[in-house]
Amino acid sequence: MGRFDGGRSLSESHTVPLTGAVLVVLGSLIVVFDYPQIEYLGGFGAGVQTDAAAGHADVTQGDVHARLVTEFAIGIAVLAAGTAMCAPKAASSLRRRLRQ
Repeated sequence: MGRFDGGRSLSESHTVPLTGAVLVVLGSLIVVFDYPQIEYLGGFGAGVQTDAAAGHADVTQGDVHARLVTEFAIGIAVLAAGTAMCAPKAASSLRRRLRQ
């Protein structure tokens, strides 16, 4: 059976750079939207908000801040992974252009 990508290896196909570009966009969106929220919540203390009717502690601002920091770190990792997937294709394209 023939290969679906025209006989090219995985690194030469367009799937890896396309996936990398999607990861770059996704990671960028996570970073861009989480950073202002981290800065905003970082200015507050980690005060406990209680529900008077139930008498138990709700999610604190500190908990939300910690979750946002974790999500931000994951966004940075996704951005780095996407960049690493796009870099070889971009480097080979640049080398080809410089040779001409």
